[in-house]
Formats: sequence, C-alpha cells, structure tokens
Amino acid sequence: MTADFQQIDLQACLNESQYRAVTSASRAVLVLAGAGSGKTRVITYRLAHLLMDRATPPHQVLAVTFTNKAAGEMKSRIERLVGPDARQLWVSTFHATAARLLRREIPALGRARDFAIYDTDDTKAVLRECLKELGLPPKEISPEAIRGGISYLKNHLLGPEQAASALARDDWASQRFAAQVAKVFDLYEKRLEAANALDFDDLLVYPLRLFEAHPAILEKYRARFRHLMVDEYQDTNHAQYKLVLYLGRKADSICVVGDDDQSIYRWRGAQPENLDRFCEDFAPVEVIPLEVNYRSTSAILEAASAVVNCNDRFHPKQLTSHKGEGEAIRVLATADGEAEARAVVSLIEAWTGRGADFSLGDCAIFFRTAAQSRALEEVLVNQGIPYTLVGGIRFYERKEIKDVLAYARLALNFRDEQALRRIAGLGHWNVGPRTLDQVFALSTQCDTPPVELSEEQLASALSPRALKAFQNLQQNLLRWSATLHEKETQLADWIKTVIQQSHYMDKLAQQKSDREAKRQLQTTRENLEQLISAAEETTEQFQQTVAENEQGESMTAADLLGLFLEHASLMSDVDYWSERTEPSDREVDVGRVVLMTLHSAKGLEFPVVFIVGCEEDLIPHVRSAIDPEGLQEERRLFYVGMTRAEQRLVLSYAYSRKVFGHTASRFSTRFLKEIPESCLERIGRLDVGNAPKMDQEFQSGDRVVHATFGPGTVRSVSGRGAGLKLQIDFFRHGRKILMQSYAKVKKL
Repeated sequence: MTADFQQIDLQACLNESQYRAVTSASRAVLVLAGAGSGKTRVITYRLAHLLMDRATPPHQVLAVTFTNKAAGEMKSRIERLVGPDARQLWVSTFHATAARLLRREIPALGRARDFAIYDTDDTKAVLRECLKELGLPPKEISPEAIRGGISYLKNHLLGPEQAASALARDDWASQRFAAQVAKVFDLYEKRLEAANALDFDDLLVYPLRLFEAHPAILEKYRARFRHLMVDEYQDTNHAQYKLVLYLGRKADSICVVGDDDQSIYRWRGAQPENLDRFCEDFAPVEVIPLEVNYRSTSAILEAASAVVNCNDRFHPKQLTSHKGEGEAIRVLATADGEAEARAVVSLIEAWTGRGADFSLGDCAIFFRTAAQSRALEEVLVNQGIPYTLVGGIRFYERKEIKDVLAYARLALNFRDEQALRRIAGLGHWNVGPRTLDQVFALSTQCDTPPVELSEEQLASALSPRALKAFQNLQQNLLRWSATLHEKETQLADWIKTVIQQSHYMDKLAQQKSDREAKRQLQTTRENLEQLISAAEETTEQFQQTVAENEQGESMTAADLLGLFLEHASLMSDVDYWSERTEPSDREVDVGRVVLMTLHSAKGLEFPVVFIVGCEEDLIPHVRSAIDPEGLQEERRLFYVGMTRAEQRLVLSYAYSRKVFGHTASRFSTRFLKEIPESCLERIGRLDVGNAPKMDQEFQSGDRVVHATFGPGTVRSVSGRGAGLKLQIDFFRHGRKILMQSYAKVKKL
C-alpha cells in the first residue's frame, strides 16, 4: 500500500501552484488557498510527500485543523496514500491536540489527568451557581454574557486580575459589567479547579501555561514535532497563534494554509492578520497562492469575487474556474418571508423531479440566523420533502445521552460536580438539592471528593434517610469506576451495564404512560443503543491510532472512555451532519435537502445553493453593519456562502418579513448591488402592493430615531428614493450621514 504514493506522478495530478505547495523544501511556507482550490489535496499530498519522499518519521509530524470532519478526511486520505504508518501522525483539531497533550502533561501544573471537559451547558450551570453565591441576579446579568466575557479574556490570555481593565479598555463592556465579569471569573476558575474540570477555552490556555512554566516540556514537544501543518490559519485566535508560535519556532518545516477572504469567526476571536504575522514570525516565508477553482463555475466566481473585492484585502487573489462559464446567478425577489420559502421549495421541486439533473441531496439552503429555518421547514414538511437541519439538537446533547455520559464522567473524575448534580437531578436516586449542597460543603471542608467521603463523614452532615440514599448512589459509582479500570472491561459493555444497573430506562418508563410518551421512550431507547454502538466504533478507531497510553501500557476501558468523552465534547454541528453523510451512509441522505447557517457551511460544497434572506439587517447582520470591520466580515461570510455552490446559485430576498411578531419592510442587501448586473438573472414576481415605499418625507429639523444611534434631529436631506441621504445630529452619538434605505430612520 505504501507504494501507491510513490507511483503517483505529482506533476500530472497537480497544477503548478499545487505542485509547488506540496514539494516546497522551504522551512516556512504560506499557502494562500482560494475557495475551491484543492487545498485538502495539497495538505494530504504534502504530508504524504514528507513521509514517503523525504523519509520523515510519522510521529514527528503534527497537522492541525478546525473541525473533526476535516481532520478525519485528512487522516483517511493520507492512509490511502501511504498506508498504516499514517496512523502515527497527530492529525486533529486544535482543541483535540491540546486535550491529548494535557492528558499527558497537566500534572506538571498540579492538575489530575482525568480532568472533565465542561461543555456550554456545564459552563452556564457553574456560572449560575457563581452568580447566586455572589448575590448577582441572573435575570439582570446573563450567564451567557458572562461566559462571552470570560471566553474573550481567556482567548486573549488574560486572567481574572486583568479582566475589568481589559474589557473596559477594549470597549467589550461597560466598566460596571466588566467589574462584574472579573468578580465572577475569579470564582468560576476556583469552581472549575475544585471540580477538576476545564472548559473549551482552557484547552488552549493550559498548554501555553505549561510551556511557559516548564520549558523542558516545551522542548520535548519541539523535539518531537519537527514538521507542522496548520489549516485555516486565518481563523486562529490569539491563543492558537501562540501555540503555533511556540511549537513551530524551532521546527524543520512549518506550512500554514489560509485565505483571509474566508475569515468569518472574528466574533469568537479569529485574527486574519495572523497570516501576515506568520510572514514576520517565520521569515523568510515562501508564499504560494492557489487560484484555480475546481468547485464553482466562472459565473459564480465572478459574482462572488465582485463582492469580496469591495473589502480591504490583505492578500488579493484572482480565482479562475476549471469548470467553464456556467449559469447566471438567479436573484429571487418575493413579497414576504413565507412567499420566499414557498418559491425556494418550488424551485427545488422543479429541479429535482424525475429525470432532472439534481437530487434533493444536491440542494442546500443557507441562512444568516438559525431562526430563519422555521418558514422553510414548514413548507418542506407541507410538501413532504425530507430535509436535514444542521445545527439542530446534537446527538451528544440529547438529554438521555448527557444523562448516561454524566455517569461516565463521574466514574473517571470523582470531583466532577456538574456530573453529580445531573445524576442526582434525574430523581432516580432520591438525592435532593439540599442533600447535594450539604455533601459538596462537606467535600470542601474535608478536601475529599463527594464520592469518596466516608460513612462517618457523611453521617455528620446528613439525616439517616439522606445518608442512605446518597450511599446507595455512592456505592454504585464506586463499583462502576472500579470495573472501568479493570483490563478485561470493554467500554461498550460497561456503558450497557451502567444503563441497566442504574435502571435508567425503567425509571423513565414509570414516569411515562400515554402513547406519545411511549413513542418518546422508544426514541430514547434507540438513542442509547446508538450510544453503545458509537462507543464500539470509537474503541476500534482509537485502538488503531493509539495503541498504548502515555505509560506504554495497553489501553483500558477507562483510557478509551476518556478519549470517547473528549470526542463527544469537541464535536461541531458540521461534524454531526458529516458523520451521517460519509460515503457508506450517503445513500441515506441523497434524498434530503440540507439546511444550515452560513457559518456552518464553511468547508462544504453543493451542486445547488440557495442563500435566503439576502436583506439588510440579516446579511449584513444588524449588529455588524455599523462596524467597518464587522461589515467586512459579513461580506466575507456572504462570499463563503456563494462559493459553496458548484453549478447553480440562487440569492433570494423578501420585501417584508415578520420580525419579533411584527411585519417589517425589508431591503435587499447592499451586497447584491456589488454584483455586476451581467452576472444576474432576476426571477420571481413581486406584488407591487407589498413593496416598501422608499420616499418617506424628511426635512431639516425633523425629530427621528435610529435603532442603534437612538434619537436625533435631521440637519439636511439630499437625494431621493433608494439614494436618500440624511445628515443627522444624534443626541448621544454626534453627527452621522446615513442612507435611509439601509438605516431605516423613523420620524418621531
């Protein structure tokens, strides 16, 4: 099998730029991969070239990307090229790479290897407890807002002591809210440490702390990873950038792949300027642009390029299509949001009927916000058209799955407070909130995990009835944990045993009696069976790639469970969807239209793409339109959506749409006006009676209000219709010149 790659004529199967990127011997390489330019092929061939042609030991290679889907695809492609040796490569996401490293090295920071990874729900639960303890009402201070502030700080490598000044300085929050975030942040960190837990941001922060505090550990990994490959470098945040900088500083080769035109995650800390920093940090750098697009037609590329060319671009590219001219982009205008949904579904029906060129599975509908799916889903259901909504309830976020995995988490980490609270909250063990609070207080006092408290210790705080109930739960957890660490235990069998011995299904059956409840019970049973199957599949996967743990011993069920829980914690929306649409399962989904947000569409491609809601306040989003950087990111997001289309692209908008229960006039997005009319074919008919009136009368002296800038006074008026400009003195924001068609200023 290893001969396959050596027999490939690289110059015959790669274009000139791809060949340069694959074979470059430069120490530092920046590949500017335009949309659809074959970057996955370049990455996998470059890794295969390192292993086969340059005789690099596979354990010396680290490849990092952003989704499990991309990492899985990369692994399978490399293995097909070079054989089983590819399993020794570290190919994973930033978070998974960091988690694997921390499982080995985190004791150097005084933490245990069996740490839990808290997901968003766990994090919010801890924050609610922190707010309660600090006397801050959750109704006034949202746990979600606090979580956002803490995440911002961690991604910028700032701690609680720097929180208040940093948030206020960066205009992230008011001084009052920044001070509250700082107070909660400090307690939140203490709670996580007590529970031996890390949140998602910690997975990136802790390796940096480790490297800074223990240079010998950093040098160990620098010596191991002599060759680095990083995908989607434009989406790295500050912590990820520092991680690459630490590991790559002394590497024999480092290659990063990115495209600043596709940077769409600024809201979660992404810094597209890291592409330029790479050229400074690792100079001299060989820069190789990939500009031949193998996905989309020339018509689609011309339109998409016209949009993104309106941005300030760090690295302009001139994409050319390998597919030919293709069809014009269709622009669909409708009277309202419901009419838009009907029109889109009608086009799908027309283009996917018997003898048509496309199947339902070839069609994808993208939207800016998740709430936009409702109208589309209703029409699809009414028409009997099957669909998949990417970003719905994830498998590992279903209640029954999280319930059973809470037992698994606690069996590995007796300090996992949120797992114990979830188990007690099921009501199966007769352990109430008051009992739990007493147990946790005792645990803190005795510096002993709740599950390991002695009978004597528990009896000092609990009533006899509460003691009996908690000890019943405690003894089961201790038994399951002990079994988990036995060498002969199989992970899937262990999960099955926990489900049976905890009487999870029996307890649910007692609570549900009507027909609908019984149907839900059957769904729960099927999901738990799927969980057991997933554990079997994951066991096989990890046993192939990680034959031994860090001590050189064969892996136990406990080792595999830790990896399984990491896998479940780090799955993204697209990973869930792609797991169901691998080649072996593709026949199941060829008959389903795919619905997803524009952000979820990154990295995917479809023969037919609809982007709905192409309106001001949606794309660009109302929160981003007044911020120059935010507006440019919205434009990049629109560009990403357009370049997912292979053959046919439809952009639709409505002249009115229900917003928060009220019908509001809408205006087509400014991005449509940036596309040359020669690229467009306008379809659909509009009932003129539903069109918005553009010529609202304004004159100097009018009192007006704007959704963002608040009240003000019109100073002057110029233009008319869609070009009407208002110069307004706002009471709190000073003088602004606004286009009425975009700003939607209202008279008072």
